[in-house]
Amino acid sequence: MIRINAYSDGFRKEYLAAVKKNVSIMDRKAVVASSKKFLPLDFFTAKDAEGRFEELILAPYKKLKEAEQYIRNNKKAEMEAECRDRHSPHKPKLTDLYFRIYEAFGDAADSQKDGKSLRVRLVENTGLTVCPYCNRDYINARARNAAGAQLDHFFGRAQYPVFAVSLYNLVPACGNCNRIKSKGSEEFASPFDEEIDFNQEVTFSYESQNDGYIVNIGTKNERMKNNLNHMKIREAYAIHERDIKMILEKQMEYSISQIEEFQKMFKELNDSGKIYITEDDVKRAVFGPPIREEDMKTRSLAKMYHDIYNQLGIYPVTARPGS
Repeated sequence: MIRINAYSDGFRKEYLAAVKKNVSIMDRKAVVASSKKFLPLDFFTAKDAEGRFEELILAPYKKLKEAEQYIRNNKKAEMEAECRDRHSPHKPKLTDLYFRIYEAFGDAADSQKDGKSLRVRLVENTGLTVCPYCNRDYINARARNAAGAQLDHFFGRAQYPVFAVSLYNLVPACGNCNRIKSKGSEEFASPFDEEIDFNQEVTFSYESQNDGYIVNIGTKNERMKNNLNHMKIREAYAIHERDIKMILEKQMEYSISQIEEFQKMFKELNDSGKIYITEDDVKRAVFGPPIREEDMKTRSLAKMYHDIYNQLGIYPVTARPGS
């Protein structure tokens, strides 16, 4: 799991404008009046309906999570009464109002600016090129109107149509993670959740088994366990035993004694003795540079490599203060 930071102020304004263009003023007022019957009493702070609609669209993830928990524990029946119509001709069976909100997502996501779709601009604004759920599949765009990512409704828009166009309910994800997650009803961990330190909560390691290796992924966080188990993340990483094998072979091939030989050779090649390579220089040449947390947004399998390098002592991680 990779943390996604808050969207820029500029993009939030762009997104809000795109949603408003596809939701009429009448529907904006109506959804605010309707949702007040099942959202937490303190969800809205603005005095007018337009300001409250903007709060619904731009609510940070923490606020959405608290609202979802409140509805699930206290107001599920009220939400169902407001949003559902079992006689509706629509699929899903939503009232006309909430079906229009449900459909507005697609229209807003396909909207254009300077010839580039909002789907593409949204992913670019996150800085991601790999899926934040699996850190494995690339999600970069292939063209200005060809998004490489699907936009996962973290709280499903059929189950929670009130959040269908809420910005922080949209998680750019690979097709596999989005498709598998959509079939689950567990409480998942969102990449927008600031209460989870994903780099610390999820740990990769390896162990030998028979003639090969096993990639282990561990966490103590219950929501993260649901991500790993339901989205079949461990199964996705099973084939990457070959990457573990490659790392181990490189480590054996470039031992400390060989590093010393490299250093000696370079020194002898230079009469002045000023050319000198360090152990770190050789490690960078063999394994690449150390993987930083920010690299995990753009490099496939970066978290796995980071943790395995730490396990093998190639690039040990210094403990954080208080950890």
